[in-house]
Amino acid sequence: MLQPKQARENWGSKFGFILAAAGSAIGLGNIWKFPYIAGEHGGAAFIFIYLICIVIIGLPVLIAEILIGRTGKKNPVGSFKLLSKSKIWTSVGFMGVIAGFLILSYYIVIAGWSLGYIFEALKGSFYEFNESNTSSDHFNSLIQNTTWSVGFMVFFLGLTMSFVYFGIQKGIERGSKIMMPILLILLIISAIKGISLPGSEVGIAFLLEPNWELVDGSAILVALGHAFFTLSLGMGAMMTYGSYLDKKSNLFTSSVQIVFLDTFIALLAGLAIFTAVFATQQDPSAGPGLIFHTLPVVFTKMPGGYIFSVLFFFLLTIAALTSAISLLEVVVSYFVDEKDWKRHSAVFVFGGVTFLIGIPSALSFNVLDNFLILGLNFFDLFDFITANLMLPLGGMLISIFVAWIWGFDKSIKELKLGADSLFENYPVIIVLWKIFIRYFWHGIKVTAGIYDDPNDEGDLNHFRALTTALSATVGIGNIAGVATALYYGGPGAIFWMWVTAFFGTTLKYAESTLSLKYREISGDGSTAGGPMYTIEKGMGKKWRWLGIAFACFAVICSFATGNAIQSFTVSDQIYSEVTQIIGTGHFLTLKHFVWEGFELSAMQVINGVLLSIIVGIVIIGGIKRIGKVTGYLAPFMALIYVFAALLILFSNFDKIGGSFGLIFEMAFNPPAEIAGTVSGTFLVMLNTMLWGIKRGLYSNEAGQGSAAIAHSTAKTKFPVREGSVAMLGPFIDTILICTLTGLVILTTGAWQHTEFYTTRIDPNFAGELFNSSILTSFAFKEGLSWLFSFGDKIVTFSVLLFAISTAISWSFYGDRSINYLFGEKAILPYKWVFLLFVFIGAIAELEAIWAFGDAALGFMTFPNLISIVFLSTALKKMTNSYFAIKHKRYK
Repeated sequence: MLQPKQARENWGSKFGFILAAAGSAIGLGNIWKFPYIAGEHGGAAFIFIYLICIVIIGLPVLIAEILIGRTGKKNPVGSFKLLSKSKIWTSVGFMGVIAGFLILSYYIVIAGWSLGYIFEALKGSFYEFNESNTSSDHFNSLIQNTTWSVGFMVFFLGLTMSFVYFGIQKGIERGSKIMMPILLILLIISAIKGISLPGSEVGIAFLLEPNWELVDGSAILVALGHAFFTLSLGMGAMMTYGSYLDKKSNLFTSSVQIVFLDTFIALLAGLAIFTAVFATQQDPSAGPGLIFHTLPVVFTKMPGGYIFSVLFFFLLTIAALTSAISLLEVVVSYFVDEKDWKRHSAVFVFGGVTFLIGIPSALSFNVLDNFLILGLNFFDLFDFITANLMLPLGGMLISIFVAWIWGFDKSIKELKLGADSLFENYPVIIVLWKIFIRYFWHGIKVTAGIYDDPNDEGDLNHFRALTTALSATVGIGNIAGVATALYYGGPGAIFWMWVTAFFGTTLKYAESTLSLKYREISGDGSTAGGPMYTIEKGMGKKWRWLGIAFACFAVICSFATGNAIQSFTVSDQIYSEVTQIIGTGHFLTLKHFVWEGFELSAMQVINGVLLSIIVGIVIIGGIKRIGKVTGYLAPFMALIYVFAALLILFSNFDKIGGSFGLIFEMAFNPPAEIAGTVSGTFLVMLNTMLWGIKRGLYSNEAGQGSAAIAHSTAKTKFPVREGSVAMLGPFIDTILICTLTGLVILTTGAWQHTEFYTTRIDPNFAGELFNSSILTSFAFKEGLSWLFSFGDKIVTFSVLLFAISTAISWSFYGDRSINYLFGEKAILPYKWVFLLFVFIGAIAELEAIWAFGDAALGFMTFPNLISIVFLSTALKKMTNSYFAIKHKRYK
């Protein structure tokens, strides 16, 4: 374990560390900035996105920063130097020190304003304000007064230096234990006062009810940037505070508590401010001037405003002070650790340097207001460089360092110190980290061919095994399936498709790894694998009946899900295109009555015959021909479709944020008028969930076991290696391609032509309804109309390629299953029956085909899931053994 060269101060208690770290995070970003950016970007809708950024990005980066500091027991520069032994990564530590120092230089300017407003409140200056423009004029006159702005900046800087001067326990920790409880108490009092005001319910609704119309791409970027800013990430503060933390402290729970306190204070501040602002009928989206322009007027109009104005700006100053202390400690710690300076000397020297650098920012609103660099004054320039460039870049580099440079095993070993019981009771924390960080990246490298050994047993290399599996999943589910989910379940169905992909990565990894482990290699070197072999060889002969059940369901599913649905969609799409040219009365398109509920045209018959011939030419050649065709076809078709979708989204960039907002809103909160009652709303949400999950599972086939058959053909001696490749499937299929399809349909407004929209959003909508691939075609035609008039033909072409590739891959799944059941002699008859179902699908009806496919898909899933659970111990052992060895590039 790494040991520091000299003894350093430590926190006196875990509680003291949490309060100090939370104080660093809880600053002007929570009180001064969060309310106005929430107001500008949709209230609760923005808060929801912000919380996602905090949980998914903010918390992991926070843990990483504190972990680096605690392990290195030094400032950011010293910790990176000690852990990496690299000048390149040491420079990341330097960037954190510089970022913190630059932020402090303009942060003390705003904090000085806050401190000055305490005195303004005490003087009763706010009673002169009846309108916000009067208050704004007063504020502008103050910041244009050099003596006032620079004077209070120096006053605040002196307070900051005094806490850092006395060190960790006697200065920073003791101050945090006093200031943080006061801050919380004052904020709670302010929130209670705000809620008690007449008309405050409008402010509560503004904060708690989402307005997704205001959410766009810029709102997401603002939320992400604020997640970094509010948690003091990328500026060295948390790394420095972590260096004073002992090894016995539970770093994980401490980080969660810091994030909770920071987020709670931000929401509490928003509640206190919005309720008062709405109660006094002021503008809730007044921008950065909300605190200094609007609130003085609010305090004038509310009962007890004098007292609450003093209390508010006092708590605002405390919040700024706890953050400024942590920023100054970063540079002081660097010179104490690396240059052997005495703390007192470092505080005075760099307090003075901060003052000198802060002067241009303070004068940016008076003497230097016309001095611009790249169109920005000093204040805005420092803010832009740090908040938009240095902090996100620093957070990204820290994540890369912990995951891959320092290494997962070393970092998790350090993270476990003081938290053994937590990881023992909740091992899922480590499992998720491994699967979504370490294994996923390893799968990318394996797919790229870095470890490919042509002498390994198997039929296909890793890339072709993946493309064969993707050719089965990246198909009609991505075009027609997404459209059908939107047609019946609305935009929220896309969210539930994401959920299936999230868990699907784990299932794909498990089933594919096990299929490689228990596959059979014949005398000619060909493979036979899949859940049926996993069940029989892994669980034992007595479970052979379950393997037989899986194989039977897989054969049935190959006729429906991987075949008839594909040919139906192609045939339906071609029929629609032809009718646009020659109409429905032509002998090719005229539908003839066959029996009740079923009509047939010559065009459909021709489609069925041609599709059967095309598929037959490929599948007769076996897995190597299938792998070769799909190895070219899958990337080609995905590239065309993705490129066209990106063109549409580029032209509708301003609607992307609102579309994401619509997805989240409709997933959990369908409009009340849709259902009318709470139970009705729940049923609408349940309908959305079911359609999303059904189409998501159909699209990525996670847990179904089908893709494991393709992955079992991979040339490798390590089952886990191909399992990591299989994880990429749900990401490419659902997270990438399905999401693109959904966003195209939403941003172009095509989703209004759905049953969900007309029955639950706008019953008066008079447009034509479209379902399946026809809806997607309509969306592409609308979305590319600015470029050319045949955007829908891209979907027609994609449907043709997707459907053919899916049918080709599924024929192999059925081939392996029929071979397991009856031996090699049954393969050729199976292929003829498979081609017959290609023809049947081309002339059948949509509802019947989808129902048949969903049922078959569900039946084959159960045996596969049982085998995964039964063999989870063996899977864990293989995983640990594989990642315990060093993997070398094949030469």
